[in-house]
Amino acid sequence: MKTQSLLILFLFLFKISHSQTIDSVGLIPWPQDLKQNTGVLSLNLDSKIIFETPELEKIAEILKEDIKKRTGLVLEISNGSSKSGDIELSFNDSLKEEEYSLTVADKIIIKAKNYKSTIWAISTLIQALDSDANLQKMEIVDSPDTAYRGLMIDLARNWHTTKDLENIIDLCRLYKINFLQLHLTDDASFTFPSTFYPEIATPSKSYTLQELNDLEKYSQDRGVTIIPELDVPAHASAMIKAYPEIFEIPGKGGIINFSSEEVWGATKTLIDEIAQVFKSTPYIHIGGDEANLSGLESNDDFIRAIDKYDVGDVQGLFNYFINQVNSYVKNNGKKTIIWEGFNPRKRGAARLDTDITICPFDNHT
Repeated sequence: MKTQSLLILFLFLFKISHSQTIDSVGLIPWPQDLKQNTGVLSLNLDSKIIFETPELEKIAEILKEDIKKRTGLVLEISNGSSKSGDIELSFNDSLKEEEYSLTVADKIIIKAKNYKSTIWAISTLIQALDSDANLQKMEIVDSPDTAYRGLMIDLARNWHTTKDLENIIDLCRLYKINFLQLHLTDDASFTFPSTFYPEIATPSKSYTLQELNDLEKYSQDRGVTIIPELDVPAHASAMIKAYPEIFEIPGKGGIINFSSEEVWGATKTLIDEIAQVFKSTPYIHIGGDEANLSGLESNDDFIRAIDKYDVGDVQGLFNYFINQVNSYVKNNGKKTIIWEGFNPRKRGAARLDTDITICPFDNHT
């Protein structure tokens, strides 16, 4: 009888202690420092989202929508003092770049270095929140391991609606991916809407300027930076099809006539237009991969250009063109990224600029 009573008492105490914890806190990526405490905080209709400064109001709105989607609760947003059961958002200058602290006790307190780190904090909060609006009491201090965490979407080969892209941005934000590269152009289609070259956008597989401007704002509100990609000089059949009189090399497909200064000017215009839409990005990707240069050494336009710029051969002219495009990118206050799949031979005036970032994908060069 005594043994049975002790067993019942043990099970009762276990039930009480178990009710004070959530079985697992599923966080991806796992925080740098997490301490789980005893107890659970439950949000309810009396809970509010309190933001300290006007800059945090947009994040409060995003968090409100997240909580609604996750739990069905619609919380009030306010600028003032927080009470038990509330969520409090504030900045703390003593934290490192992209660092935040998240404390769940009698209320939820988020302190972050800046806007972007506050975004990461609310993403952690939403991951930890269950569908019944319960949160394990805990203390988190976290910051990313790396400054660049990226995802690429190939829109030229597999077009997505802007709603799809908004959903992808939301997923990037939730998992703290801070860069989303949009492969806007390729042989299959050209998705960017140029004002100067209106026929270049592929019908039914391109976007309006308004859509891309809205997408840029949507991504910035959520801490995700879009990196646009204009793939040149190869992977350019869509450009050639739209404006053969500018881009085509007679008898050669898939690669624009990078011996032509008119093509250089058109490329600069496109880079400038792209930079005007994606203002926040520090990078523009210009492709540069898998250019088939065979036969160009006997093309009269290329022979003249090689001699004019004293670059030695077709490969030298290719590198020279990439450097020109790099200068267009830098004129817009951005940095250039290219794919790995180019011929890396360097000589004299044909040497690739050393400030270009190379993005590897096959390690063959």
